[in-house]
Amino acid sequence: INPYRFPKILNWAKQGKYFNFDGYPIFYYDSSVADTTAISKPTLLLLHGYPTSSIDSLCMLDELQRRFRIIAPDYLGYGLSAKPISFAYSIFSQANMIEQLMSSLNLSQFHILAHDVGDTIAQELLARQIDRRQYIIQSTVFLNGGLFPEAHHPFIMMKLLKTPFIGAIIQYIVPR
Repeated sequence: INPYRFPKILNWAKQGKYFNFDGYPIFYYDSSVADTTAISKPTLLLLHGYPTSSIDSLCMLDELQRRFRIIAPDYLGYGLSAKPISFAYSIFSQANMIEQLMSSLNLSQFHILAHDVGDTIAQELLARQIDRRQYIIQSTVFLNGGLFPEAHHPFIMMKLLKTPFIGAIIQYIVPR
């Protein structure tokens, strides 16, 4: 499916930019591109959920942009970013990508609003902040994530995707 055939996605793509992560183009939205006053505002990093993309933040942007400079990336393998088949996808690689994006934008202090799998990526960034001190996460909001494994009850499809044999079959049956 070509996502650019949908007007909403095409418009979103036109508002964004790309940066290079390990040779792969990563899409991100930066509100300072259209609004030069955004640079003087605190930065809010939006981390989307699974299996969605940064376009999920579209409905919140008007309100959030009044107070924040918004950075909303698509993870590698999601949305308008590259989807390499041979890449070793992990929370750690997505966190690496986020760190490189924020570094490339010279953003060393930011807030995080994370949803779903974005919560896990945010937790990894928080842990790295303690060890590396390359950036300061000023605050974090977790939405609808599996913060407490004992309270998580995965759907049958999630369990099946974790199995080597069935997971491999499903990835070829379900369209990207």
